[in-house]
Amino acid sequence: MFLSKFIPYEKYVLFTNLTSEQVLKVISEMLGSQNYADALYKGGINGNTFKATRHIKGRNSFLPIIRGNISATSNRTEITITMTLPITTVIFLLVWIGVTGVGCLKVLFPSLFNLTEEDKPIWFLPFLFLLIGYLLTTFSFKSESKKSKEFLEMSLGVIETK
Repeated sequence: MFLSKFIPYEKYVLFTNLTSEQVLKVISEMLGSQNYADALYKGGINGNTFKATRHIKGRNSFLPIIRGNISATSNRTEITITMTLPITTVIFLLVWIGVTGVGCLKVLFPSLFNLTEEDKPIWFLPFLFLLIGYLLTTFSFKSESKKSKEFLEMSLGVIETK
């Protein structure tokens, strides 16, 4: 999908020659169920689905939440992966877009807000803040999701990606 390149969301399917049990074992090891401190990812497994996020020191609001669904086909295993932003980050971004969006409307339609020439903000600032929020979110999410995708492909011995 064309728009998926421009929004902080990813969905794709990985194919591997491992069995679904082997895939679950690799993911379990990845989540470090035995020793949480050494885990590369944190999360859990429920049946043939899993949810994980990269385990890092410090904070990063743009780490993707990885949801996966494992299903066996006749000769290979299919892992459907969805990566999204955490809900708290989404809520913050909606507030950010709302506030800067109102600023953009005030610049574009000053008569609707009964603004005089003295009240008009510097015209480009609301648009700049909107652009900065978008770029920061998109590039941070995409760089983190790329790291996770590469790690999953390497760990699971992926033979094909859709």
